[in-house]
Amino acid sequence: MFAAWDRVLAVNLSGTMAGCRAAIAAMRDNPGGPKGAIVNIASTTAMAPLPTDVGYSASKGAVRVLSKSVATWCAQRGLNIRCNTVIPGATMTGILEAAEVQTPGLIAAVAKTSPLNRLADPSETAAAIAFLASDECPFMTGAEMLVDGAMMAIHPGF
Repeated sequence: MFAAWDRVLAVNLSGTMAGCRAAIAAMRDNPGGPKGAIVNIASTTAMAPLPTDVGYSASKGAVRVLSKSVATWCAQRGLNIRCNTVIPGATMTGILEAAEVQTPGLIAAVAKTSPLNRLADPSETAAAIAFLASDECPFMTGAEMLVDGAMMAIHPGF
C-alpha cells in the first residue's frame, strides 16, 4: 500500500540525508579544518504541492526543512559547513521530454506556469548551485534559492 510513498521518501529524503552525512564527514576532514558547502535540491512543489503527487511534494518539502536543520546543526557545532537549498521550477529534462511523448502538449502547458513562459535549461539551475557551492556567499546558510522563472511570485492562473 505504501510502496510508492516509501520509495519516493527513500530516494528524495533519505538519500538527501545520506548525502549530507557523507558530505559533513568528508568536509570535517579537510586539511584546513571543517569547511564546505552542501547544496540540496527541492522543488517548487515543496511550496505549492501537487495534489496528484503527494509523496513527491511531501518529500521535497522535507528536503527544505532538512537543509535548514543541517545548516543549524553545523553552525552550532562551529563547523564552517554551509547547507542551502535550490528550489527549481519546471526544467527541461529527459523525464519531461519522455512524458511529452505520452502527453503531447505537456511541455507547452508546463512552460505556461512561469511568467517567462518557458522551461528552465538545466544550466540555469546549475549556475545557482555553483554559486551556493562557491566561496562567494560565506554567510549564506539555511537559505533557499528559487530558480523558477518567477513561478512562485504570481498567483496561479494569472
